[in-house]
Amino acid sequence: MIILLTAPPQTGKSTLVGKVLSQTSLTSRGIFSEEKLSEVDGTRVGFIVKIRSGEEKDFMTKNEASVHSSVQYPRVGSFIINTDVINKFIVPELEASFGDRSVELIYIDEIGRAQAHSDAFLQTVSKLFHQSAGSGKSILATIVHENVDWSMEFKQSDDVWLVEVTAENRDALVNVVDSMLRCGDVLESMSVDKRNIVR
Repeated sequence: MIILLTAPPQTGKSTLVGKVLSQTSLTSRGIFSEEKLSEVDGTRVGFIVKIRSGEEKDFMTKNEASVHSSVQYPRVGSFIINTDVINKFIVPELEASFGDRSVELIYIDEIGRAQAHSDAFLQTVSKLFHQSAGSGKSILATIVHENVDWSMEFKQSDDVWLVEVTAENRDALVNVVDSMLRCGDVLESMSVDKRNIVR
């Protein structure tokens, strides 16, 4: 089973993933993104990505001194995207998650505009989506809300349950998503339109 959570920024997609992971009985592994706030005034200065072992790295920053000055990194708004972290930290962790036989649930937070600057990331996620069928592993991921070209391969996949997160449904969705993941075989056997089935 593959569940994609989509919503505008600041709606609570990542928070929802975190709550599902904290209560699910499934063995999980993957990547989780969090804001990095200024210690001075509390404003957002970047994003870090964490993996199950507890290791974390900055992959978006406003601090140009924190990245190699000789490399021209892409940007999203005012943030510099460290594609080295995406390619050498995030991608290997996703590959290892799929190869880990104990893992039942792979989480990916986020399939977003920053990560899309890495071809290796998009190719790895695409491979995971295709290989998850019949593997005994489910995928829970967040994805950019806008229907940008590269996102449609994932959103329109026949194997994907696309879930729209709102301020009104996000709390109730914790149990709904957890139940969907645990009852994936039953749901997959149902003849229903998976796109936007939950609102």
